[in-house]
Amino acid sequence: MKPKKVTLFLGRFEPYHLGHDADAKKAYESKADHILRIVGSVNKPRTIENPWDFKERELMLRAPLSRAENDRTFIYGVEDTIYNDNAWLKQIQTILKWHVNPGDEVSIVGGQKGEWYMKFFPEPQYKRLLLPEVVNINATQIRGWYFGLPWTDHDFTRHSFGTYPDLGYDCAKDVIAKVVPDSTLQYLEMFRNMPAYEYLCSEYEYYRKYWADNAKYRYGANALNFNTVDAILVQSGYILLVQRKDYPGKGLWALPGGFLNADEEIEDGMIRELREETHLKVAAKVLKGNIEQVQNFAKPKRSLRGRIITFGHYIPLPSENTLPKVKGGDDALKARWMPLSDISDLRYKFFEDHIDIIEHFVGQLSDRPIIIGDNPEKYVTEKKPRTENKRDTSFRHGDNGIVNNDV
Repeated sequence: MKPKKVTLFLGRFEPYHLGHDADAKKAYESKADHILRIVGSVNKPRTIENPWDFKERELMLRAPLSRAENDRTFIYGVEDTIYNDNAWLKQIQTILKWHVNPGDEVSIVGGQKGEWYMKFFPEPQYKRLLLPEVVNINATQIRGWYFGLPWTDHDFTRHSFGTYPDLGYDCAKDVIAKVVPDSTLQYLEMFRNMPAYEYLCSEYEYYRKYWADNAKYRYGANALNFNTVDAILVQSGYILLVQRKDYPGKGLWALPGGFLNADEEIEDGMIRELREETHLKVAAKVLKGNIEQVQNFAKPKRSLRGRIITFGHYIPLPSENTLPKVKGGDDALKARWMPLSDISDLRYKFFEDHIDIIEHFVGQLSDRPIIIGDNPEKYVTEKKPRTENKRDTSFRHGDNGIVNNDV
């Protein structure tokens, strides 16, 4: 069999813009037999950072391509693994096994600035296909224009396309049209009629006010560090969770927890938040006596609210015939004991990195599912993927685009 060329192209594409498109054209000009486009951050709830699900982004990626380009394009979705790089890399390597045979040439697309993931693809096993940066096109900026108002920590009102004060999407539409393909713009227009758009605009407004309130501090909003506490309370194969009542993450499942007061010990803050949000009646000495592990989770971008370092307390309680009664309180709409076996199927309903924190303590709950796009079967190798053609179903309940509060 004649060796083939395979090109790997990774990104979140939130949304797909002309910078991505310019990179794609260079990749297709490389005459690769297989173009593998890996869509990151799938199986997550819609947020202003990740507004579109896998299928929506797949449509954005394919729409500008010619028939011939589509025929050699394979699109897959992979999940984030914020605290486990090897689990993320395993997903990519699995996809490569489906396409790459001994003797094939594999290239990876990257910008001159060097994306964070390039270190996982060493030379000479992977050739570098370095592309020039397309200036003045930024997906974060585009999302800012699209959802209405600029964030305090990004100067969205100053850019090479002119000055747009806080006038919302209708006034920014013209500038968005200059930085995305026509097909992406058409989808963005259609998406504005979905209930999910209204939800995301409300969340965007929350963050705008949040950053504005914190910008008054001496070193600005970005310099602030906050400490929070979370309880990972497990008993008899169940974990205690709460459903968030308000933005951010309204309607999503989360660990019981919250901000640490300036005058309290970390353990005391965890127990206070646990009781406020769940009305749990277990004695403090029992909770403290069963703490098996405390771990801080401090990835700089783990929260859109800023640099928030959380202290996770893993508390496996002894198994009992009945679970303690719980009820939502404070900023928790509901409190519920959820079977650990249910969590992996609901990862798109979890707030921020909470499911990653859970898996840190209790172990990986299932293999990370790779989402397979509408790929041309005639080009797939005989190494058929074992993963089912699982779709990213973020917020697709009742076809209304809004999270379903019931599980």
